[in-house]
Amino acid sequence: MSSLSFVLFGSNQLQSADFVLENIRKHYPDNYIAILSDCGADYTQLSNKHNTEYFYFRKKLSYPVEPFGWRKDKVIEFLERLYIACLRCNTTHIMYVEEDVIVFKQLEIPDDVEIMGFKTCFPDGTKFPNGFPDEFIRITEQFSGVIPNIIGYGAQGGAVIKVDTFINNFFRIKYFLLHNMDYIQDNIYPTAGWIDCFITWFYLLCGKKYIFNEKYIEVNNNFDYNNPPAFAELATHYQGKYIR
Repeated sequence: MSSLSFVLFGSNQLQSADFVLENIRKHYPDNYIAILSDCGADYTQLSNKHNTEYFYFRKKLSYPVEPFGWRKDKVIEFLERLYIACLRCNTTHIMYVEEDVIVFKQLEIPDDVEIMGFKTCFPDGTKFPNGFPDEFIRITEQFSGVIPNIIGYGAQGGAVIKVDTFINNFFRIKYFLLHNMDYIQDNIYPTAGWIDCFITWFYLLCGKKYIFNEKYIEVNNNFDYNNPPAFAELATHYQGKYIR
């Protein structure tokens, strides 16, 4: 039976983080939560309030910027932090949470889910403008031995990943990135350095199937958090990046 932990990547948005953690604790009162602070604000009080584990990192990653998102070193640093959270948690799956993600209820996660997130293409199946180039898909298939089942990425905040897959493949994928990331970003797909993309890509490199969570919605400042659609399990707040 699947079980879920949470990892919050934070920087300075303490008020938003408090709201996000409060919503998680309404539905998951005892589950493991890790707060990973990117050399920013002190989350100690929030960690104590919401009973989380708290890690403060002195190396600043900052927000990814166009066109690359992050380059190789920062991508690997982020994945190393996620690796720590995966090692520390005691569940089958973990949700990557940013300070704009709201949980409405306990998620239904099939046991065989490897990675589950937002939509990766238009409803008719055509590629988003920032979707995977054909050569990027070819390289991914060549490494994994499996044709990716998607043509774009969608593992933004709110994505759920299988923990043991991440742990068991971490060093293999890290080695691949160390030797290939620069070439891929410089010559094939600069976008590979965005978090939503490289978390998706990690699991595709492992030969795993990406699942679209149809109960994951986008909301704006006019959304009533106390009255979400009955089908919705969680949401990402996009208008103004952070919940206020």
